[in-house]
Amino acid sequence: MSKTLVLLCRKNLRSICKNLMVLSQKRIFSIDEKNESGVNKLIPISQMIEEQKYLDNVGENVFPIAWAEGGNYVVVDFDKNASIYFWDHEEPDNQTLLGSDVYDFLSKLKPFDPDSVELKEGQVESAWIDPDFLKSLK
Repeated sequence: MSKTLVLLCRKNLRSICKNLMVLSQKRIFSIDEKNESGVNKLIPISQMIEEQKYLDNVGENVFPIAWAEGGNYVVVDFDKNASIYFWDHEEPDNQTLLGSDVYDFLSKLKPFDPDSVELKEGQVESAWIDPDFLKSLK
């Protein structure tokens, strides 16, 4: 990657990260008509290059900007006008466009309301809670 491109990417990444800081709580986004995912945590700029190593089948100008649910990422592709994509580790060749830019992506985020999740009888067969985690909730 050229030095100029590296500087441009770093400048743009800083701008994108500043705009993503509005994520004060977990937010969800639509992947398609039937599926949603959530932003778990923003990736610090200092970790983006390291996290980029885990992305399969992406260009060198694609950077992860947030960890998404299920071991997936929200990424920015500087080869595609800094568009924002969902990268699914189970389908690394099939990135899903989330927004034409970071502003478009942010405008589509919705708050996650755990009370809106309705489990139907038989939907959960079993559950295990780590005893140490349970103690931390009390």
